[in-house]
Amino acid sequence: MKRSAGTSRPRVWRALAAGALVAILALTLRPNPQAAAAALQTPLLCLVCGERGGTDVILNLLLFMPFAVALRLSGMSWGRTVLACAGISLLVESLQFTIIAGRDASLSDLVTNTLGGAVGAMIAAPVGRAIVPDGDHATRLTVGAAVAWLGMLALSAWLMGPWTPAGSRVSSHWAASSEWSNKAFPGTVTAVQSAGFPLPPGPVSDSLARRLLLRLRQGRIELRVDLISGRLTAQNSRWIYFLRIGSAYAPRLSQDGGDLLLEVPVRALHFRFSAPTLRLRDGMPVAPGIPVTITISEVKGFLSMVSSYRGRTFTLSVGPTQGWSLVDPFGLRLGPDVRLLTGVWLGAWLVPLGYWGAWSRHRGAVLLLSIGTVVLGLWLLPALAGFPSVHSSEWFAAGAGLAVGRALAALAAYLASRCGSPSGSESFSS
Repeated sequence: MKRSAGTSRPRVWRALAAGALVAILALTLRPNPQAAAAALQTPLLCLVCGERGGTDVILNLLLFMPFAVALRLSGMSWGRTVLACAGISLLVESLQFTIIAGRDASLSDLVTNTLGGAVGAMIAAPVGRAIVPDGDHATRLTVGAAVAWLGMLALSAWLMGPWTPAGSRVSSHWAASSEWSNKAFPGTVTAVQSAGFPLPPGPVSDSLARRLLLRLRQGRIELRVDLISGRLTAQNSRWIYFLRIGSAYAPRLSQDGGDLLLEVPVRALHFRFSAPTLRLRDGMPVAPGIPVTITISEVKGFLSMVSSYRGRTFTLSVGPTQGWSLVDPFGLRLGPDVRLLTGVWLGAWLVPLGYWGAWSRHRGAVLLLSIGTVVLGLWLLPALAGFPSVHSSEWFAAGAGLAVGRALAALAAYLASRCGSPSGSESFSS
C-alpha cells in the first residue's frame, strides 16, 4: 500500500483523548462496596500492594498510555501531557480515598499512572508514524510485531511454569479447622489425600513434605478432597482447602456459588501476578448436607478437576497462550469459555502484524514471516517449554487476528486517501 501525504488532524486526537479519559474514569471510579474492608487494609504509601501487586502495576502503567498518546498527537507538549496524567491520577486517588467505596487508593497507583502517561507521551511520535507507514518502515514494524508476539508467549511460558513458594515447612489447611478461617467454606471437609497420602489438618511430616514439594516443582498436582456441603452464604469465593508452603499457598481449592475454583501454583505468583484459576461449573451443591468428592490431577500437561456432584468434569491445559489470566483485572476464570477469551487475546496481539504487513512492499517475505511466527508461537514454543499442544481454535484465532489487521490496513489506507494522513509528526509543540 502506498502512503498518502496529507495533514494531521488534532481534533480527531482530542476526541480520542476525551474517549480515553472517559474510559479511565469509568474503570477507576466505579464503587465496589463488597471490597471496602479489603481496601482499608491497603497501605496508602505502598508501591507494590498486596499479593496481586504485580498485576496492578502493569495495568496501571497501561491505563494512561492511550490517553497520553492521544493528548500528545493532538498537539500538547510532553511536559503538559505528563502533568495532565499526574493531575487526573491524583484526582482519582483522592476520590477513591475519600468518597468511592471499595477502591484502593495508594501511592503506587499515582506513580505508575504518571509513569504510564510519560511513556505514552514519549512513544506518541512513533505511534503516529506507524498508523500510515511507508513500505520500509512497515517492514520493520512487521518484524517488531512478530518479535513482540513471540516474546509475549515466551514470557507467558516462563511465568506459567510450575512454582512452589520458598521454604520447606508445609502445612495442610482444612476449612473450619484452620486458624486461617477468614472466608472459609461453610461446610465440613472430611478427608484430604495427595497421591494416596493422607493430609490431615496441621503440619505435614518432613518426609511427606519433600514428596509434595518435588511433585509441585514438577508441575504435578494430585489432590482428593472429600467434604459435606454447607449452607451457601452471600459471600462468594469461600476457600475449602489449601497447602501452605512457607508464607504462601499452593494450590488452593475454593467454592464460588455453585462452582469450584482451583488456583494453580505457577511462577507468576512469585512476582505478584494473578494466579490462573480453573472454574468447574456446577461442581458444588448450594444446599447443605450433600457429600461431594473432588479429584484434581495433572496428566501430560492437562489439569483435570472432577466433582462427584452431578458428575461434573473439566479438563484444561494451562499454558503460554493463556497469559491474559496473569494480568486479568476482572477476576475471570479458566472455564468453558476460556477458548473464546484465549482466542481474543492471541488474535489481538497479531492484529499489528497483519496491519503493518499489509503496508510492506515485501509481500512474499511478510507472508512467510507471518506463517513462521504463528507456527513458532503455537507449536514449537509450547513444545520446548513442556506444555501440551494448543487447541485448534487458537490456530483459527491467530489467522483471524492477521486477517483483521489486513482489513484495518485497507480501511486506514482509504481514510488516508480521503482525509489526509493521520500521522502525528506535524502536531507536536514544545
